[in-house]
Amino acid sequence: MPTAAKLVGALVTALVAFGCAWAYGDVIPDGRPVGLLPFVSAAIGLCLGWFSLGPAATGASSLIDGMASGLRVVVTVAIAVAAGFGTCDMLIRAMAGRYDTVLDALLAIFYRTIELGTPALNADLIMILLLGGLGAGAVTYGASRRWK
Repeated sequence: MPTAAKLVGALVTALVAFGCAWAYGDVIPDGRPVGLLPFVSAAIGLCLGWFSLGPAATGASSLIDGMASGLRVVVTVAIAVAAGFGTCDMLIRAMAGRYDTVLDALLAIFYRTIELGTPALNADLIMILLLGGLGAGAVTYGASRRWK
């Protein structure tokens, strides 16, 4: 059932994911274009905010619990986005015939995910994720208490 906490959680998490993906464009490896990364990240953030952060903030017993839920969801979004784009990158390479076996292609998913996610471990992106996650959890917790 739709609630205000789910809506607020979805919107705030999508905003944090979009901002983090946009900032990732500055440190992206090989000078690759950002492309749809911010929009796909926002869509994943929207889904995880609705299905995970909204219910978690509604069931939270304190503001600290709500903020921890926000941090957990934002980290989950970052991992899901990195894994999704690692998988897409592997599929593009597989269609070009760069892998000999299926196992090579499956292992390449993890390799590509780590390769694409490693540049995200800089101070700017970590602060965006940290502060954005805590803020998203606090705002969603406040919405769950304000509009029951």
